[in-house]
Amino acid sequence: MKYHLLGKMSPSAYWNMAARISAKAAICTDCLDEESFFASGQREAGLLRKKGLLDPDVDALNIGCGIGRIERAICNEVASVTGVDVSSRMVKMARQKVVAPNVRFHVVDGKSLNGLESDYFNLCLSFIVLQHISRAATRSYLTEVARVLKPGGSFLFQLPLRTPSRNSEPPPDHPFGIRFYTREQVSQLTQEVGLRLLGYFDDQGNSPASDSVPDVEKYEFYHAVRPGDFTHSQRKEIGNSQTSVGPR
Repeated sequence: MKYHLLGKMSPSAYWNMAARISAKAAICTDCLDEESFFASGQREAGLLRKKGLLDPDVDALNIGCGIGRIERAICNEVASVTGVDVSSRMVKMARQKVVAPNVRFHVVDGKSLNGLESDYFNLCLSFIVLQHISRAATRSYLTEVARVLKPGGSFLFQLPLRTPSRNSEPPPDHPFGIRFYTREQVSQLTQEVGLRLLGYFDDQGNSPASDSVPDVEKYEFYHAVRPGDFTHSQRKEIGNSQTSVGPR
């Protein structure tokens, strides 16, 4: 009943409501208090470090910033980090909780990055966010990522992997229902919006032992780039993934 009743809300209304009840619980269900909540951002920060994506010259963008979990985790390792979210209440809280001089937050419409400069960011991120928005909005966001990234810039994002037994799909406009994606769908989508998919891996940065899809549902992290001048590490990753990335 709750799923269907709340499914009639707009994304901004739903996440504003979630922020009023408990922003931390809505974003990170296994975090018991504020200390553990912000500490959890180090999981994703560790993955970014392993992939060599954090650098003092990097201007980063985080799509679906919530109350600043990722921004706090990486702000000391980049030139700047911008967080955007559909929830004005989340953004207000983020500005109160993360006050580093190189961090800024903006409210967006849930499908675009209007107001952000083209060809500006070296790195775009999105964790536990795209799963909750419609497939049309995800496509729109990826198109916008291709616009705001500099040539050669990276996009690291997370989606739940569709397994053979997972066939359910929430209504297109449901504000928090989870959408599952196949690797083929992610590869095709990134290509269609003008990005190049380098590879996929788990939360430790490890590529799967084979291209077979596991029976157990899990998250996968995807690394895409805007074609242009690649860094040395990107060229190496492209070489390693030539036979493993593509439609299946």
